[in-house]
Amino acid sequence: MNNKNTFIVMAIVMALILSSCSTARQAGPAVTVQATESQMTPNPAAKLPDNFSVPILKSALEEYMNYRLWFYPSKIKENDSYKSFDSHIGETVNVEVRLYSDGSGDKKVFAHTTIGEWLVLFGQKNNIVYADGQVGKEDTEWPQGNFEAAGTFSMQLSEPRKPNFGTSVRKEEMIEALEDEINKVCADLLTGSERDLWIDSQVYLADFYEYESIVSVWFVRPDGYVWIHPLGLAEQDGGFSVTGVKGFSISDMNARNENDFTRYLYEKEIQGAIKQWICSPKPA
Repeated sequence: MNNKNTFIVMAIVMALILSSCSTARQAGPAVTVQATESQMTPNPAAKLPDNFSVPILKSALEEYMNYRLWFYPSKIKENDSYKSFDSHIGETVNVEVRLYSDGSGDKKVFAHTTIGEWLVLFGQKNNIVYADGQVGKEDTEWPQGNFEAAGTFSMQLSEPRKPNFGTSVRKEEMIEALEDEINKVCADLLTGSERDLWIDSQVYLADFYEYESIVSVWFVRPDGYVWIHPLGLAEQDGGFSVTGVKGFSISDMNARNENDFTRYLYEKEIQGAIKQWICSPKPA
């Protein structure tokens, strides 16, 4: 597969992973914030949805921006766009929380910053508030109609650090379900026609946020062949079911440039993997 086609497939796979719940990431702990000047005076009567608050939104936005800088820096050509904010590292960013109504009475929460004309959409799952990605006027998710300013805050855009994916009892249950499926995949590989090629392959389960429904798993053979095999998670009968999602393979990841889109993401995810295995035959 040539580089162009590989990137197209990678983009599709990562779009599935990121859109499984979001392109963004989970809110961290609540923090105290200092209000700053806004283009509009916040309306004290503008009620945010349950579990949303200005401190929580600030924490979610900080985690989202850090996540984007960590995994998708603009130094990688495919990541560079008008929505990039790498050039603002070290700056103070002023943020306005906006509450849009879709006409049916439902309200959506967005944030507008002083470093771009895009908006950040926020979502919620299992009582976790997270930033759900950036939208521009060209995107279908761009809100229509008027909005109320529900608050303001400022934040420092810091150098990226490993994302805070979080821990919980529920997440441990998700990991156990993923482990069971990965062990089954390993068993299948070690009994197939290419068994000898897969013996002693390294397997990396990329870390993930609890609200996500698709996570990535990297299988790395001793000969340098790499297969990304995303896994989908769904709640079922008080637990979690796991299903495979179509992935893709690369014959020799190490032959790629360090700033190649796929290799950069691969390196980041395996270095921060939450679990690691070796596919080995069971003793006779």
